[in-house]
Amino acid sequence: VNLVGGSAQVGSASGGDVSLIGGSSQGGTGGNALVSGGASAEGITGSVSVRSKDSSMGQDSGAVHVSTGNSVDGSAGNVIIGAGSANGDKSSGGSVIVESGFGQTSGSISINAVGASTEGAELSLAASNKATLATSSSTGSSGDLMLSTGASDSAQSGDILIGTGDSLKGTAGGISISTGQS
Repeated sequence: VNLVGGSAQVGSASGGDVSLIGGSSQGGTGGNALVSGGASAEGITGSVSVRSKDSSMGQDSGAVHVSTGNSVDGSAGNVIIGAGSANGDKSSGGSVIVESGFGQTSGSISINAVGASTEGAELSLAASNKATLATSSSTGSSGDLMLSTGASDSAQSGDILIGTGDSLKGTAGGISISTGQS
């Protein structure tokens, strides 16, 4: 099934939009919108791709926005991005890969927990095995790694705490800080 907006045939006119919207509700819950790949009995299920079209003639390609709606007195919705689980002796759960684009100047990745009027939001990075925070290698200068807390206008700015976890029966982990060889 192809659902395609109309093409513009004149100069800089815009192509037609395509909207997929769940039904509205007066006092209940509005309808959901589901986009799903097809099922397969014995093969690989279908994929879902959300992307903007490539651009030519020196123009920018379009953006992809994934967001929830605003709320007046309640809580705004969450954005959940997750990979599927797998069951089996040799199976592996899916990975979540967030990657910026390559170019003469590579794209950036920003994860911001936005500040509030009273208390700022939290940002958590956790892993059950190993968590790595590093800059990429480069033939030129490799990037800097900054660890800092935000400024505060009227209260105490945040602390930086570096520690290892406790161990009940083994040895607690250590902390090593070293510079690279040159």
